[in-house]
Amino acid sequence: MNQQDSVCISAYGAMTPLGQTLDEISHNLQNGITGIREVKKFDTSTFKTKWAGLPEYGNENIRWPKRPGQPNRPGELIYAEKAVKQLVAQFNPLEKYSPDRIGCVIGIDEPGVDPERTTQFTAKIGADKCKKRDEFIPEGTEFYRISEMMDLDVTSALKVIHKHIPFSGYTRCHVGLCSASLQALGMARQAILDGKADAMIVGGVSAKVTPFNLAQLEAVGAVSTDPLLEGPARCRPFDIRRSGFMPAEAQFFSFLKKKAPLKLEKDKNIVV
Repeated sequence: MNQQDSVCISAYGAMTPLGQTLDEISHNLQNGITGIREVKKFDTSTFKTKWAGLPEYGNENIRWPKRPGQPNRPGELIYAEKAVKQLVAQFNPLEKYSPDRIGCVIGIDEPGVDPERTTQFTAKIGADKCKKRDEFIPEGTEFYRISEMMDLDVTSALKVIHKHIPFSGYTRCHVGLCSASLQALGMARQAILDGKADAMIVGGVSAKVTPFNLAQLEAVGAVSTDPLLEGPARCRPFDIRRSGFMPAEAQFFSFLKKKAPLKLEKDKNIVV
């Protein structure tokens, strides 16, 4: 790679099981700390799995049943709000770049439905109507608020970012699972090199440690429930003894830009 193709990350905002700062994340990675912790978000008494990779903030503040004052929004949007504020606190791209030259690419799966609201809806209409589509849908349109339905669209995370950084350049939502954020990073880098943007907000968000999602994963035997190991020890992706994966959630946004020649570079580069 020559200097002309070099891009760098100059700011970030993170909510991960390994920490919120580069120092925390690096320390935990270097010392084999997994970030797997006991799930407190909801009652796990009926689940085999009681551990997951959770940011401390999410495990304490995103609960079902909800706590007083808890936002009635998907966890993805709660994480996105926190992370973009951290990003802007480090560097506001509007101070250096025109909005139309700032783009955004994020990797995201569809935001999770609110377990509490969905349980309330099921109890309201009864088990029989749940099986009848022609009765189920009209009841749902009356029960759920428009704002709740809009929050389930993948672009809702872009709206959260745009509220704090009103960009208007090249923008994409890369919908996917495990590698969506990594692919988004490649897409953002290529957008800069192709001249579609001077700088990019890039990252990913997932908040799928929910009762519904965990029940589905357990049903297909995808989650590690090895009784011989404590929760944190079950996270061993490269171990021959692995027996399934550990669910996790996180949020990471970074600011990607073309790296200027060393003599002109004034920003602090985190990764090149």
